[in-house]
Amino acid sequence: LLGFLLFGMIEFGLLMFNKQVITNASREAARAGILIDPPVPAESNYEAWLKGIASSYCSDYLITFSTTGSPAIDLTFPADPAFGDELKVEVTYTYSFLIFDALAGLFGGGTDWDTTDLYARTVMRYE
Repeated sequence: LLGFLLFGMIEFGLLMFNKQVITNASREAARAGILIDPPVPAESNYEAWLKGIASSYCSDYLITFSTTGSPAIDLTFPADPAFGDELKVEVTYTYSFLIFDALAGLFGGGTDWDTTDLYARTVMRYE
């Protein structure tokens, strides 16, 4: 019982850390994207550039022990951004639990409580 409690606290700490990482990844991408002082690149390059910033941040700091894949990154921005328009960056990541996944394996697997989706959304206005 003490072991489950200890590993449960570690699991919860990893979950909260990863939630903070995807929140920071969305903030980093949004902050880089709202600065219009250097001209905004073409729409396809701009979108790939912002997704690359968020993806790079996640790959550098995200702690994962499974192969659930990389975070999904969605952007919403105007075609020709002007001062005051909004840029939305959303990052979604499916976190696989270590303890619950092991318990699910003991009981035949395929349960819906061995993963959870972490979601972060940042909205900033163009400067």
